[in-house]
Amino acid sequence: MRVRENNREQSVEDVASEKAVELLLQLGRPQGMMAASEGYAPALWTRDIMITHLGAALVNDDCFQTSFRVSLETLARSQSPLGQIPNAYFSPTVCARNSRDTLLKRGCSLSRG
Repeated sequence: MRVRENNREQSVEDVASEKAVELLLQLGRPQGMMAASEGYAPALWTRDIMITHLGAALVNDDCFQTSFRVSLETLARSQSPLGQIPNAYFSPTVCARNSRDTLLKRGCSLSRG
């Protein structure tokens, strides 16, 4: 199937791929790849990072390799003495931009970091 996007005809797959890459580029933060865009859970979710980067590895862009490395380093800093990796990392810098009520609704603890 072909669609018209940006005044040119492309396959649906090409358009979807371009939009997915654009979204992933928006989700990159200094702490790693966030789970959702602004206004949603301000966190790195371990499972989501792993799945996202499996797909992103197919994109020829060093940005994604760097994002994956930074995400893993952020999670490693939160690793327990027994070696457990947290399910999520809540960024204090991202959390600080949200109101206290919003943070509590989303389960974001200001004591984490």
